[in-house]
Formats: sequence, structure tokens, C-alpha cells
Amino acid sequence: MKKFSFLFLFVSFFTFSQKIEYLEKKDSLHTSENEFFTFLDEKTNSDSAQFLAKIKSTGKTDMVKNLYEVIKTEAQRIGANSFKFIDYSKIDNENSQLTFDIFRVDDDVLQENFNNLEKNKVYVFGSDDLIKSKKISFKIDNNKYEIGSGEFMEFQSTIGKELKISKGGITGMTIWIKSKEDKPSSFLNFSGFGLVGAEFNPYSNGVGVGFTTGRINKFDPNLGFILTKIFKRLN
Repeated sequence: MKKFSFLFLFVSFFTFSQKIEYLEKKDSLHTSENEFFTFLDEKTNSDSAQFLAKIKSTGKTDMVKNLYEVIKTEAQRIGANSFKFIDYSKIDNENSQLTFDIFRVDDDVLQENFNNLEKNKVYVFGSDDLIKSKKISFKIDNNKYEIGSGEFMEFQSTIGKELKISKGGITGMTIWIKSKEDKPSSFLNFSGFGLVGAEFNPYSNGVGVGFTTGRINKFDPNLGFILTKIFKRLN
């Protein structure tokens, strides 16, 4: 198949612009956009996957999620439904770059991937502004924690029980996350980044409904798994 290297283009996503670079690209018969874009775990066998491209996005370090969003938009446009994290690095004090390999995979691979992903965990993230340092306090089951920009914490919940997550004092917000067999992990933050709402996630076997309380936000797990590769783990 014909390969193309160093193809540059600029794309706009809502109110920001990012630079997209194709480091490698293969022709594909699939031209329709996909409704999902799934993170592929390292343990998932991707021998049957159709490799479509290696894509790098470059943009501001103060909104790391934007690097992910523009790759996702472009990858779905050319028929990709999954991706693997390759690299993240800072170029200078204000700019970073993120690189993915993108694929089209069948349902068997998606099911294997779902089986490989961590279940019944709760990941809590600080701000995705990796330029400014901002500390946030919260509680898990009444135990107090503090998390900064570019940091995350991981909590394992017990099947049949609930984790209580609280932000703020008497006037703050509290949510409960109940664990059950094979339940996909939850990804939370307090600064509003990520996608909130209902979206189709094939590894969760259906529609996952995100939520926001104004202080506690549940966001796209695919972005969440990427941030565990970029952010510093505290526990």
C-alpha cells in the first residue's frame, strides 16, 4: 500500500487550532466517519488490525486534552475506530506534541480490548494545564487528598460497595460510584476538561453517560487512559 510521509495540515476544533502531522499514512477503503475512537491496551493483540496512520498533533501545553481531540477528529474522518498511544513530549515551555498510531479493528479485537482494560477503578485527575500549578483538595470515603496540575490518583473499588467522592465542604458536591462485575473504570476531574454527556464506548458494551455536578466531572475514558500515560501518578 502506498505510504505518505510528512503531510502537514491545520485543523480547527471549536475555538482552538492545532497542527496535525501525518508521519505515516496508508490508503484505506474506509472513508466513513466512526462514532467512537477506542484506546487499545498494550495487552490487546492487534495483529489483525488495519493500520491507517501515525499522527502527531502539536499545540499548547495549557490544554493537553486538545492535542487528543484534534487527532480523534482527524482519525475518525479517515475511518479509524481505535488508537495506540506512542509518545507525548514538551517542545518548550508553552507547546507539546502527542503521537498516536491509529487503526481500524473488528469487533473481536474490541471485545478482547474490553477484557484487558482495568475494571472497577476510579481515576482522579488534576488540571490538564501543564504550565500553571494548581492544587485541588478532595475526599475519597472521608479520607482527604490533594492533587496538582498534571497529576492523577488511582483508587480500586470493591465489587458490591460504593466509593464516596466529595469536593468542597458543606456546600460542596458528593457522588457515589458503585462497583459491579466487569464495570469499566471511571475517570473524574474537578476542572471541567474532557467530554461530558452520552457517548458510545464499545469496550463498555453500550452507552456510557457522563455527568458533571459543576465541581466533579466524569469524562471520556479513552482520554483518561491517555492521561495516565502523560500525567504523574501520586499513589
